[in-house]
Amino acid sequence: MLDSASHLPLSLQSATVGVPYQVVVDDEKKTKNSVEEMVMGSNLRFPVIAKPLYADGTMKSHELCLVFDAQGLRETLNKNAGGGAATTVVLQEFVNHGGAVFKVYVAGEHVRWK
Repeated sequence: MLDSASHLPLSLQSATVGVPYQVVVDDEKKTKNSVEEMVMGSNLRFPVIAKPLYADGTMKSHELCLVFDAQGLRETLNKNAGGGAATTVVLQEFVNHGGAVFKVYVAGEHVRWK
């Protein structure tokens, strides 16, 4: 969703719209790449938010972690690797938004934000 949003031609007069950097970390990436390679190769800087890629309505799908360094990221990815099922995690740049949250909804050519 964020990848698509970064290509939208939005014109909000003097406002700017930014899309946080992100990287999807699946089990293959966890195996092949070091944590440092995953983060540095994606323009991410700490702190990052780690969250599940898929939201299925369960409590686990809404778990977020704020990760401050490479060691914390290793621990977070190892924690998510347990429990049997493969877990794909999104690492996203933390952007301090001062408590204001803006949502953008996109359907075809139609864009709406709140």
